[in-house]
Amino acid sequence: MKFKFFVIIISILLIGVTVSHGQSFRSANPEVPRITAFEAMELYSQGKLILANAHERASYLIAHIIGSISLPNGEVQNRNIKLPTNFIVAFYCT
Repeated sequence: MKFKFFVIIISILLIGVTVSHGQSFRSANPEVPRITAFEAMELYSQGKLILANAHERASYLIAHIIGSISLPNGEVQNRNIKLPTNFIVAFYCT
């Protein structure tokens, strides 16, 4: 159990590095809010955040953050998937 929690924390910290440095990159949609790794970790531990891996399913099966779900970017756009409104859905790719 401690190992899984450690992996989640490290993975979220890696997301945070990407997110915090991502401000220097041009976003495809600048209106999409970004959160820090610490905010993500806090929201995830409170059960308010869903981590969604945006890679294709094959990549997700090879490596993903424990506890995340697979929601490939193409599927969300092409299948008109309704995302839950009572959770924050944080997409990531590594």
